[in-house]
Amino acid sequence: MHAAAALACALVAPQSRPVRVRAFGKKLAELRGARSAEQVLIRARVLGIKLTASTLYQYEGGTVEAPDPGVLWALSKVYGVDLNDLIALLVANRNDPHLEELPPIAEGHVVLTDPADRTLFEALQGVPTATRNEMLDFLAFRSLDELPPDERVEFLRTIRRSVQLARRARAKQSGERTHAATQETGKKNSRKRAAG
Repeated sequence: MHAAAALACALVAPQSRPVRVRAFGKKLAELRGARSAEQVLIRARVLGIKLTASTLYQYEGGTVEAPDPGVLWALSKVYGVDLNDLIALLVANRNDPHLEELPPIAEGHVVLTDPADRTLFEALQGVPTATRNEMLDFLAFRSLDELPPDERVEFLRTIRRSVQLARRARAKQSGERTHAATQETGKKNSRKRAAG
């Protein structure tokens, strides 16, 4: 049997075998951290992946030897890790089922290939956390495409206003730091003149 065919057979093999990817499941649970299962499910749904709490717990328990690629993709997005890193951990655990601990994975690595996604991500960096959470809650219940045109326009205006306010606040903060530094330099120069 060719290597590719053997791999394909292994990926679709029945799940009745004993737990083989316990360390991978443990790593998934670590990556979920303080997030509730419901939060993960909502974010996965927003990404277009339907996932149940039961399935998530099976993944974290290491009982799913051949995880669905779509689920892995969604989990990588939700947890902010690189999909390739996640798959590499799965492969490492499948190659050594007795592995107790997997190496750390870099969190916070978000891969945005769509320029519109990058622009939105960068714009949202300055939006207050409470506003971002409201936006996520809203999107979790209704897709932007499902909104009537007038509500969609209002929602996008709210985002735009929030981004503008965040930018102004950052500029003001930056200006205050610059002003304070200028004043401090002026005071130092005055002290030098007075001492000299």
